[in-house]
Amino acid sequence: MDKHINEIAYEIAKEEYKNQVFSFDDLWSKLVKHIKVPSKEQATLKGELYSEIIQDTNFLYSGKQNWRLREFVTQDELKKTLANSLYDFDKSLAEEDYEEIDSLTERFDEETGMYYDEDEEEAFQNVKDAVEAQSEEENE
Repeated sequence: MDKHINEIAYEIAKEEYKNQVFSFDDLWSKLVKHIKVPSKEQATLKGELYSEIIQDTNFLYSGKQNWRLREFVTQDELKKTLANSLYDFDKSLAEEDYEEIDSLTERFDEETGMYYDEDEEEAFQNVKDAVEAQSEEENE
């Protein structure tokens, strides 16, 4: 092979998909037909291709095992795609985090503008009482 496998995959993707999202498996199927890879070498070559396109700046991972060609992606789409791939979150975690944040609002002291932990509530009240007592003494 004169060209690297990722170069051939890029040419195929550009011709077949252009601006469309494609899966790695679809790209692999088209590549296998194009270069006629023997069955016994397919697993090794498939792994090599995946490693190559991860590192190839022409390919952009767009989440959920889908890819795009970077040249067809606008700056705004690029930012969104990168953000989604970096911060792919699980709804159950988001719900747990929401419960934690929601309970924080219950522990917000409007006077001081601070949040406090339930374990620190008693200490917080003691400090608050001491400050109030000191200011009462100063006013007398």
